[in-house]
Amino acid sequence: MALTSMKDMLVRARRGHYAVCYCEAWNLESLEAVVEAAEETRSPVIVGFGGGFLLRPERPHPEPLEYYAGLGHDAAHVASVPVALLLNETDSFDQIKRAIDLGFNDVMVENERAGGELGSPPSCSRRSANWPFARARLGGRSSRVSHGSPSRARVCPINRC
Repeated sequence: MALTSMKDMLVRARRGHYAVCYCEAWNLESLEAVVEAAEETRSPVIVGFGGGFLLRPERPHPEPLEYYAGLGHDAAHVASVPVALLLNETDSFDQIKRAIDLGFNDVMVENERAGGELGSPPSCSRRSANWPFARARLGGRSSRVSHGSPSRARVCPINRC
């Protein structure tokens, strides 16, 4: 399978009265475990990587997001269940742009640190949304930018911000 639209996945889940698990992976082995568990239960899954984790200042250099995007896309391609890809909790506008370019379905912006490079969450929405609009439309992706904790998430479709 190819990556599945997260919006479509969640609409089907709502109509079918079931939940969709989000599982964060940190490497190939944890990603494989997530996909295998989803396949064993015949469940769609949202897999993702922590953007802040990949940019931690303790690292000698930031982890290349391209590696993780490749892992996510390949996992979706070989999976027998629907898979969506999320970049979770980033406060880097450059990482948001790269994630969208690399085909992540969604990006969740870390609000706690959003006052720096990104400005307030609403300005980040506009900034993130306006930049990839044509690219996402041409690519047929439904990329979104989400803000805050899951209890206060604000999802902003790129063509409606």
